[in-house]
Amino acid sequence: MRRIIKCSCGPDISELKEVVLSMKANGTTGIDGFNNAQFYQSCWDIIEADLFDVISDFFTGGAIPKGATSTTITLIPKTKAPQCWGGFVQGRNVHHNILSAQEVVHAIDKKSRGGNTMVKLDISKAFDRLSWEFLQLILKRFGFSQDWIDRVATCINSCWFSIIFNGELAGYFQSKCGVRQGDPLSPSLFIIAEEYLIRGLDKIFSEYPGMYFNAAYEEIESLHSTLSGCLWQNMVGRVTQFTKGSLPFKYLGIPIYKGKKHIFLFDELVEKIRRKIGDWQVHKLSYAGRLTLIRDVLYAYPIYFMQSIQIPKFVLNRIEKLFNRFLWSASDHSNGIRWCSWNKVCMLFEEGGLSVRSLHDIQKVCSMKIWFQFWKQTSLWSSFRVSKYCKNSHPSIRSIPAGCSKIWRRMQNIRDEAEPHLHWQIGQGDCDFWLDNWLSKGRLLDGNAHREVGIAEIHKYCENGAWNIDLLKGLFPKIITDQIQVDINHDTAD
Repeated sequence: MRRIIKCSCGPDISELKEVVLSMKANGTTGIDGFNNAQFYQSCWDIIEADLFDVISDFFTGGAIPKGATSTTITLIPKTKAPQCWGGFVQGRNVHHNILSAQEVVHAIDKKSRGGNTMVKLDISKAFDRLSWEFLQLILKRFGFSQDWIDRVATCINSCWFSIIFNGELAGYFQSKCGVRQGDPLSPSLFIIAEEYLIRGLDKIFSEYPGMYFNAAYEEIESLHSTLSGCLWQNMVGRVTQFTKGSLPFKYLGIPIYKGKKHIFLFDELVEKIRRKIGDWQVHKLSYAGRLTLIRDVLYAYPIYFMQSIQIPKFVLNRIEKLFNRFLWSASDHSNGIRWCSWNKVCMLFEEGGLSVRSLHDIQKVCSMKIWFQFWKQTSLWSSFRVSKYCKNSHPSIRSIPAGCSKIWRRMQNIRDEAEPHLHWQIGQGDCDFWLDNWLSKGRLLDGNAHREVGIAEIHKYCENGAWNIDLLKGLFPKIITDQIQVDINHDTAD
């Protein structure tokens, strides 16, 4: 309650000055051509009193001046199938969601009453369609004061827009819903509104436990009514429509499939690279320019796939042939003379190549990266795989179970190559004493192969925050015991 009351109070002059001076001076200009942050900071001594009066007036119920809430819109022609998109979260990876989706699809045939159903939700232009009435209602339910809600409402519904047409502003208009991207307040408001959706979904899946809900008609109808009701319709101002889908389907640009990995799943990837090459005028590019485009532009397409799905070798060879043809082409319609094979191109400069990385090697590196990220266990997908495949067992000694997913099989196939490159920094002592490489000299199990070893955390070999020397001497010779006594920082995680 104290925080809510504090939010409703206006700032003092020192707080206002701190905010103004912390604004980025190299930001975009306002509608009048001035950089607002740079102007306020440069003229602070002159406008200090006037600016404070304007802000104080706002917190006492006054309106925001139109000039301060106006923005311009520049119409940019849309590109077909754009590749760039945002929405990044620090410490997370978009491929984690793809890996989780693939694991879910793999288990969709698991026997259950009524069968299983998978639901894919797509929030289309959620920032632009967020209902103001819905947002005010949610703020009230979260306990914000009416005065604070009114201030937020003033911020979001007092925005004016003008379209730049032929270099001139074509009048002003206001929107009726949505929050502006780039506004520091918008992400927080959207998260609060989205929290209502998340809690509603949690309620649904608490009634239908597990990764799936039952495929019975009544349960699907219940999910539909919940999403198309106030939970969804009021949030984005649009009724949700259900469509029946089938496998394979695309999720975040990656094909999600079940069963055999068919070559046709990657036809779109190959065609996308072919179209990209066709957009360039080859005869105007030098060999160095083509090589730069291959490494910095074309390689991005298969690498994005490799981080979540293993591309068949046949497809990788097709892609490398496209790269090689583009590199040595004499014109847009001629293949030219290929002065060396692609394998030679991928060799180091010192070996007579051009130091281009082989896609087959990159795919192996991506597989190792997945294994490294799995060990961190900081995301939902890694925790889910630990609980599914590694119950009461260490991942490094697990055999590949029958019927496991393609992702888990890929991780297990690269495990023996990746493990020697893993090194644990000891903190609270939760990593495995025998099976994890925390001495940088390999696993302790490798030198004690005749021991019967289960899962044993390092902290079990410590006493009062230090190593249990007597216990270690009973297990190892003195030279190994001395190596084991590394420093332990109990304040950090392993």
